[in-house]
Amino acid sequence: MLWSTLGLVAISALAAMKPVLSRSDRTKILPSWVTSSPAIRFIVLTMHNSGSHFFRSILNSHPDVLLHDEVCIDFTHYEQHLVFPDRTHPYDCFDQIALSLGIEPKSATILDILPNYWDDFKDRIQHIKAIGVLLHASQGWNEPNEIEQLKTLIYGGISASATSSSQVVKIVLLHRKNYISRSFAGPNLISANFQVEELLHINESRNINLNDIQSLAYTSEVRYSKIILELKDFIYITYEKLIAEPSSFLHVFHYLGIDDLRMNSGNGHQIDGPNNVRIMVCTSCRHHPGLPYEYISNLQEVSQLLSSETLEHDYDLRYCMLYNNCTWHSSYCQDQSRCFLSSELPRSILDNTHSA
Repeated sequence: MLWSTLGLVAISALAAMKPVLSRSDRTKILPSWVTSSPAIRFIVLTMHNSGSHFFRSILNSHPDVLLHDEVCIDFTHYEQHLVFPDRTHPYDCFDQIALSLGIEPKSATILDILPNYWDDFKDRIQHIKAIGVLLHASQGWNEPNEIEQLKTLIYGGISASATSSSQVVKIVLLHRKNYISRSFAGPNLISANFQVEELLHINESRNINLNDIQSLAYTSEVRYSKIILELKDFIYITYEKLIAEPSSFLHVFHYLGIDDLRMNSGNGHQIDGPNNVRIMVCTSCRHHPGLPYEYISNLQEVSQLLSSETLEHDYDLRYCMLYNNCTWHSSYCQDQSRCFLSSELPRSILDNTHSA
């Protein structure tokens, strides 16, 4: 936690020191075949342990979607391993986001360091319909100043407060509302499917504290509700909805400009498209396929506390969280066209599905 805080301070200091470069001052710019691509640009905003890599793998199963992994942390990019443990590299998170979206960064520094970032995608770019990046809350949309920088990026460098501004980057909000699962689905979890000696990181007690989880839930809900109120163009989907109804992925693909998909009539977990596109929504392929109650040592205590909970808010903990089968609506996200609260799809998708 300390290194993260120090890293953010260092980034702020670097940002304050470096000059703003004009186009003539730049030593490099992104190639035009990247910046001129008509592909939709999008960002997936989510939080740790929210099924984000499962989500990314499904989207990237479509040949016309390119969703980069977490670009504001240590990452591997086509065998190029970049290590920034203290996040004091000479460019900031938002330059990395812009580069990964094929948008001209505000500083050329990142292009000097990563001049060949897009070379591996040159043969694909003319076919790609959507280019995105995955961001967790600690990677660019945590603090108020980060939110403002992110909004400036998605509004094309124009202040989001300007009434005439429109988003140039779409937003997908992926939310896991089972906070019991989120609290222990990380690398320190003892999976029910592994022996203790097979894991490098072990949470020895596996006891959970519902007060801590309740705090996590409240903080998460506040962040999601706040960002929803500040965006103009977004969609919101819960991890639970995607697991319970794989057809919900059609909403996401449709939002990203891919509206020629349909669910396979004989397999409710397969999405089909033209040119032999086959996307399997393999829920059993998740990192942690066990049920939540299998991971908890103090299960009896937790069960008793949950069974007596009065459910009044989005952030209340529910007994069904022990079985990972909770689905519910968010009170702050009522627009069905953006917040997939029902299984009904837009007419354009339904017509395509029925005609297939």
